[in-house]
Amino acid sequence: MVQGHQARDKLREKADYVGKCSPPDEFVSCCVGNLSMVRSRHPGGFSLLELLAVVVILGIIAAIVVPRVSNSSKTAKQNTKHHTISALNSSIEQFYTETGNWPTNLSELVPNYLPDGVPAPPDGSPAYTIDATLHRVLP
Repeated sequence: MVQGHQARDKLREKADYVGKCSPPDEFVSCCVGNLSMVRSRHPGGFSLLELLAVVVILGIIAAIVVPRVSNSSKTAKQNTKHHTISALNSSIEQFYTETGNWPTNLSELVPNYLPDGVPAPPDGSPAYTIDATLHRVLP
């Protein structure tokens, strides 16, 4: 019973802090009423200003990140195109070394030098072609 008295004393201390509850029979109804009043004065959730601040911060972050991502995609496509052109030129030179003739188009390289076929440009530009005088694929 000592624990029960200690718990009751703690509840009385809380009740005195929250409201004015002294008699034991009014204790429960008085405390419950005062606690519900305290809860209604401080509703849960975020205020509109807090939500607005978060939205503004996210907008600033998005404004910084999006241009960088789009530029890196463009740069990656350009780098891929230059790498593909150098691989095609290497295949053309290998064809010439083995056959003694320059290929007239890239389809001649397909079975032996380009097993996956002639690659398409990553940036949507026209298909790769061989320059007839230089015997190279030009950018």
